[in-house]
Amino acid sequence: MKKKVASTLILSAIILAVMMFASNFVGTMYVGNTFAAETEEKFYTSDVMPIGGTITDYVTETVSYGRAIPTGYENPYKIPLYYATEIDNSCAVTAGGSTIGYYDRIYEELIPNHTGTIFMGHFTYGAQDAEVNSMFRSLAFRMGTTESGTTIPGYISGMDSYIKSKGRVASIESVCDNGTLNESEYETALENGKLLTLFVDGFCFTEFSAANETNDTVTIRNTVVTGCHTLTAYGYRTYSYYDSSNRLIRQDKYMLVHTGFNSIGRGLLRLTGGYCTIDDGFIIDIN
Repeated sequence: MKKKVASTLILSAIILAVMMFASNFVGTMYVGNTFAAETEEKFYTSDVMPIGGTITDYVTETVSYGRAIPTGYENPYKIPLYYATEIDNSCAVTAGGSTIGYYDRIYEELIPNHTGTIFMGHFTYGAQDAEVNSMFRSLAFRMGTTESGTTIPGYISGMDSYIKSKGRVASIESVCDNGTLNESEYETALENGKLLTLFVDGFCFTEFSAANETNDTVTIRNTVVTGCHTLTAYGYRTYSYYDSSNRLIRQDKYMLVHTGFNSIGRGLLRLTGGYCTIDDGFIIDIN
């Protein structure tokens, strides 16, 4: 009888422990490199502006300077401008599929029967075709994308599943801690030819007039958007502005990204100025 009671107590303890463990993963959202409980998952949906995101402001700034120094890195292969247009609320699918397309120039099995061209030493991505659209549909299914969008865990598991199905290994590593990107890590990764997928909640695309290196004025035009969105970066850029006495008066940081909007294509995502909230960022590599 004592053995039976003891066994019952042990079994009850195991069941309770399992329930407590499982409860930590019900309605969770991946933030940085930790799981944070939420009442419901966050879905990333912005893919047709302004339907997928609401433009809240257009901000124009004028900066006068004595000297402007741009620094950074731009991947010479950039990233293919593919779009998951057959799928609603598919910004994460577009970001993931364009990443697959970038690595397909190295591993052609990632998108079967789809290749780029090389002319006079310059590589050009193949046009979006039926094979690319098929890849997007497979990614959306594997990511669990719905009319609500895609979650971060869904994105990670879907990318991993698709890449493994093609006989390759995915490396997906967070470079974000509590909404702050590790600058050194993502800069090194981008310079080494990897890509960075960003999950943002509110963001800003920036255009500006050409700035000369010395004695000029630059006009910066910011389009501020609310909404959760997913983008992939292929480079970064910093503009440092100095006055006539060579004192630093302003420094702006940007990501060079596939915006996810076919009306824009590639563009500058502004990191500074309080316009962009980073939920997470993942360095993507395929081997």
